[in-house]
Amino acid sequence: MCPKEAISQVGNQLPQISEEKCIECGKCIKSCGMHAISFYH
Repeated sequence: MCPKEAISQVGNQLPQISEEKCIECGKCIKSCGMHAISFYH
């Protein structure tokens, strides 16, 4: 889903988003069924 592979997950832990890799394209926000992702500036 993420074109820059900015989202990673280890085991059952919550996914982590790399601020360095993220280009804020919004694809993760649109595909998250839990509505748990948003941008904060």
